[in-house]
Amino acid sequence: MPSSAADAQTLHTRVEELLALPSPDPDAAERLLDEARTQLGERDPFTVQVASYRATALAAGGQVDRALELFDELIRQTSAASDESSAAQRSFLLQQKAAVLESAERADEAISVLQETVASWAAAGARFSEQLAEAQLHLSRVQLRAGRAGDAAEGLTRLLTEADRVLGPDHALTFEALRLRVVVLFAAGRFDAGAKALRRLLVRVHHYYGADSAQAAALRRSFGQELAYAYDPAASRAALESLVADTERRRGEQDPQTLQLRRQLAGLLERLGLVAEAEEQLHRGWEDLDELQRTALTHAHLMIRDEHDAARAEYRRLLEMVVADPTQEHRELLTEAALARGLPERVAPEEDPRGRVARAHREAHDRLLEALDAYREAEILGDEEEIALGLFAADELRYAGELEACVQELEALRERAETTLGAEHPRTEEVAQTLDAARAGIRL
Repeated sequence: MPSSAADAQTLHTRVEELLALPSPDPDAAERLLDEARTQLGERDPFTVQVASYRATALAAGGQVDRALELFDELIRQTSAASDESSAAQRSFLLQQKAAVLESAERADEAISVLQETVASWAAAGARFSEQLAEAQLHLSRVQLRAGRAGDAAEGLTRLLTEADRVLGPDHALTFEALRLRVVVLFAAGRFDAGAKALRRLLVRVHHYYGADSAQAAALRRSFGQELAYAYDPAASRAALESLVADTERRRGEQDPQTLQLRRQLAGLLERLGLVAEAEEQLHRGWEDLDELQRTALTHAHLMIRDEHDAARAEYRRLLEMVVADPTQEHRELLTEAALARGLPERVAPEEDPRGRVARAHREAHDRLLEALDAYREAEILGDEEEIALGLFAADELRYAGELEACVQELEALRERAETTLGAEHPRTEEVAQTLDAARAGIRL
């Protein structure tokens, strides 16, 4: 055991520094693990974290089988006790093992491990908790990526019943379960149920955050895009049209939220070959729009048609207009334009579609940084808004698969957030969580 509290604190600090390394270092982990076992004990949470880190680092270096052996050994050690603390450790280790299996493209084994994770909580007689919710969400995400959306939907339905009752309807994990359930229902081909679940989620977001909140706007944007590129475009059309009609009924035809969703609907219609209907959506009420809104619509139209040179010129024109009149509404419009993409399936026969999608995310990243630079030069944004936009940009690198570059940007962003906003600020924590995901190689 440690000779003093100061010794333990020093070791804790070294563990945190190890976990924050940009690249896995199994040798450093092994050295620190010996000290942690001696000073803190086998079952101490910091010791378990280091042991898990070492196994994950070995897997990242190609020693997958050895990593899995180490995880099995750690899991056996925690299985001897049945208290909630041991259940939490066991759940953590099982989820880390599942992540290694999924990275090794062994999805069926990962799903079995995650099912064991959820079952281990019940075996321990544990109450429903945030840890159990996180384990079920992890299982559902892996099932979704493995093409087992129906199984994911069933698990999320059960999870929501408990999450609403125990965590509360406004808890972040309850919202995430609602959001993920919409995605898996569409993936499972249950489009009517998916549209109903989406409306339920929007109602709840509007109730707790407000229809004009950043959370509501982000949700409409993300789901508008998800539906526009969803699993069955023809069936997704009805859901997106319903979303447009609902927003127009509440906010009016020329409201920015309505126009945003209408642009996404136009993209979906064009994808379905309904060019005339897409044009109608883009130009509906054109005469009532101001120049900035028309420029945004023109940019959307060019992106739909994959006329990227013309779209880039229009984006820069839009950027100049927003800098000249940087209202929040205009800045959100520019962010949407920066994130716009052409249609991923429109590729030459010899081109890998994944490469096309990755390039689209990289282009979105570059457009966001261009906007951020212009905002900084004009001193438009506050510290939190700058961090938020920088996070948007870095996340595009994550989706492009450029994880090393993403980690570098996020590390600089976290340092800036801690300096300007403070380590406990929600935006700083969001950056830290995204950084953890990038380091773990999570792209979705």
